[in-house]
Amino acid sequence: MNSDQETELLKKMKEHLNQLYDPADSFYIRRITGGSINKVYAVQTKKQTYLLKVNHQAPARFFECEAAGLDEIKNTQTINVPEVFAYKDRRTEGEAGYLLAEWIQGEKTKDTERMLGEKLAALHSFPVPKKYGLEQDNFIGSLPQLNGIFSSWTVYFLKKRILPQVERETAETGMHTARKQKLYKLMERMEKVIPEYPRASLLHGDLWGGNWITGKNGEPVLIDPAVLYGHHEMDLAFTELFGGFSSDFYQAYTHFQPLDQEYQDRKGLYQLFYLLVHLNLFGEAYGPPVDRILKKYLS
Repeated sequence: MNSDQETELLKKMKEHLNQLYDPADSFYIRRITGGSINKVYAVQTKKQTYLLKVNHQAPARFFECEAAGLDEIKNTQTINVPEVFAYKDRRTEGEAGYLLAEWIQGEKTKDTERMLGEKLAALHSFPVPKKYGLEQDNFIGSLPQLNGIFSSWTVYFLKKRILPQVERETAETGMHTARKQKLYKLMERMEKVIPEYPRASLLHGDLWGGNWITGKNGEPVLIDPAVLYGHHEMDLAFTELFGGFSSDFYQAYTHFQPLDQEYQDRKGLYQLFYLLVHLNLFGEAYGPPVDRILKKYLS
């Protein structure tokens, strides 16, 4: 941040803190580690600590979508998420978008990951209308995620999740022609494997090991969602892709949310979406795992 941006941000923080009945006569902001997309800060007042995310390149509605996703999960009262106190999306060049939220801190206990499994199962079991997708567009990481409401999960998953990632062209992408042709071929087969009308669940949508943290009393807290309504197996498949979840988590989850025998057949297809996102974001380092899935399902 330059000095003008810093001055404006400090002014905004003071206004928000006063609205929170935390008079900001004296407070300070310090940069903390974490956050590959946003710069992350701790805002310390005499009363408490807040989390501040700042982004000078975020697209329109970026923090609005994060706040809406957290609110949607919060409204189920199944699993904890940070409370959002304020956010602002950037409207002009050089302007900072930001999100001010609850500071989460706690020590993991022997029960934390069991509780995470139980509470994620409760989120996935929360009654929702039988619809797939989301009314509003949002983001998966820093990539735009176009949505819409669909009556068929298969159609939504292929049309709004897989196809846009296959057709996305970036300077970093490893989506060469041969790989694309195999992906198109796999999409035809996926229609027979991905269920068309599974029970709809509210999904976190970006549930890797870095998107949950430990709060007070060892309670698990979900962060950075990319919510959608869909098949609960999609969330679970992503937890298995990069690790970070213990056997206690899976035992607790499956106790309350048993998995179909066909889950193992579908898991790689749900993981494919996230690998394509990473391929488009970070390049060919994620090409080999994509190719392994293609080989598995096309052989």
